Amino acid sequence: MSPYLPTLAFLAACTGAPGTPSAEPPASAEPDRPNVLVVSLDTLRSDHLALYGYPHDTAPTLSAIAAEGGWMSRTWSQAPQTDGTHASMFTGRFASSHGKYTHEQRLPASEQTFAEYFAESGYRTWAVATSLKFDEKSGFRQGFQEYDLFPEGPVVKRGDEALARALEQLERDDGPWLGFLHLFDVHAPYTPPAPHRERFLVGEPALDPRRTVDFIRRNKRAASLPVAKLNTLTQLYDGGIHHVDARVAVVWEKLKASPRDTVLVLTSDHGEAFFEHRYLGHSKVLWEEVVRIPWIVWAPGRVQAGKRLDTAAQTVDLMPTIIDLAGLPPVPGQDGESFAPALRGDGPAPAEDRLVVLQELDRWGVIRTTADRIWKLTIPIRPKKRKKLLAGERTSHKGARLFDLASDPAERNNLAAAHPDVVASLTGALADLGADDPLARSDQRDDITEDELEGLRAIGYVE
Repeated sequence: MSPYLPTLAFLAACTGAPGTPSAEPPASAEPDRPNVLVVSLDTLRSDHLALYGYPHDTAPTLSAIAAEGGWMSRTWSQAPQTDGTHASMFTGRFASSHGKYTHEQRLPASEQTFAEYFAESGYRTWAVATSLKFDEKSGFRQGFQEYDLFPEGPVVKRGDEALARALEQLERDDGPWLGFLHLFDVHAPYTPPAPHRERFLVGEPALDPRRTVDFIRRNKRAASLPVAKLNTLTQLYDGGIHHVDARVAVVWEKLKASPRDTVLVLTSDHGEAFFEHRYLGHSKVLWEEVVRIPWIVWAPGRVQAGKRLDTAAQTVDLMPTIIDLAGLPPVPGQDGESFAPALRGDGPAPAEDRLVVLQELDRWGVIRTTADRIWKLTIPIRPKKRKKLLAGERTSHKGARLFDLASDPAERNNLAAAHPDVVASLTGALADLGADDPLARSDQRDDITEDELEGLRAIGYVE
């Protein structure tokens, strides 16, 4: 039994232009439409899950859900931080399409979110989030009829409150709903409660768990780190995964008891770096440990049990996939593609050589799979370079990093100098995305308060 059950019983979830119109949705949801729940497990890197080959069983519930549903073995987030990836998750569009890269930008009202689309299709829509990044001024509320925010604070307490509120939403049987649940337990500070905290710790912690945000901030690009402190960080991080997995177990049990079918999607917005490339935390970098995430889909009768898909997937694929699994018409002008046919077993996955896109404000990346390679290029994208790319002019590839993830998954051997033709080809793909000034499409915020800045500072986003 999950440790949360007694507690909660007492207390009682391709290149279209901006503004592209959607397909006409049905006026009301049909009686047999499933509920849809998207769960975002903030900061969860896939390679710290046994499902993805990790030697420690940090998330037994996620493994069990995947065994009854389907999962994508290779999924990349669109950005190395919460804002850009969730904006792509909500819209099915790259950051260069929707324009929201950071907390300083608002998701434009012209963008259609999956909440808006499902609401227009007759669904009740609700969201429960646990990060200040989901403040209503961010634009993420678009389309949600009910919106609850439990930002930061004591992480466990706010997470308990968020989970209790989400369970209240799950218990309502008033027609089909689309829900979004964001859980913050894996994110720094790494302070999971007992018994999760002790589960992976070896000996006494080498640093105070309550000071992990400060430690990461001070050592983000340090020349070296004490091994004992780095081990403590990863062990506490794994405890946070085990903690959030227990929360997912409560949600899953509730969904299995529901009289209406549910499509459950579990994913993350980004991972976390533990000095693999002399970098701690996330944001600003596009290394695999920061952009490789899990993606699991459970929908009995709609998704084949134990279905593993190896085609390259990315966050923008989530919206078209849940729309397809719900039996609703597709939305034109999206950058993502549906994995629903492959999950159901009645059609193919997207093409293996499709382009995966990674976009931070000043560094972009692309990944393309060929017959014998998985090429990954990342390159600085400054304003001058953007203008040249857009104009089709020759431009320097200075700062380019090229890796073959098939033979070098740890990204140790930069092949940019040895394969200039590949660098040129993949850089050209950036121009095809519309590599102009990204801020031209963004809605810049001028309403960020000191309280917001202090909240962001508490979780490591502001110096």
